Amino acid sequence: MKRLMILAATLAIGAAAWGIVATEGLSQSPEGQTGPNGESVDAVGYNPSAGAQLAESVRVMLGERTLKDYHKKIHQNGTNCQLCHSGEAPTSPPDDTNCIRCHGTPEQMAQVTAKLERNPHSAPHYGTNVPCTTCHKEHQPSKVLCSDCHSFTFEKFKK
Repeated sequence: MKRLMILAATLAIGAAAWGIVATEGLSQSPEGQTGPNGESVDAVGYNPSAGAQLAESVRVMLGERTLKDYHKKIHQNGTNCQLCHSGEAPTSPPDDTNCIRCHGTPEQMAQVTAKLERNPHSAPHYGTNVPCTTCHKEHQPSKVLCSDCHSFTFEKFKK
């Protein structure tokens, strides 16, 4: 019952915050966009909605953190959220520098996937300049940026 009350209160606060955030949104210029809190967001960058951030925060508070199988082993070894996120209660995606520690630089990832017919880590439109979390999501289904315009798929892409 206590969990339900916490969830209801959090959702009510989130709904109010969502109204504020939704009206601010992103700036209209494709270059140098900023999020609702003034943070820099690339034209292809990840900027989760307030609702998505709230939902994940509630899951973490209730001990129902969602993790993809390939990252669960990191937490099973006693590592906490701060390995990838900064701050006590992470509400934003990790910076690429955190991804690079384990997965390599964007250029190294482009080499790993270079033999694919279409290299997702070295796109003709963006090169290697797409933030990791644009496509790779840990706490929600992942989505390939290329799929916004193209119909091809990447068979081994982990959703």
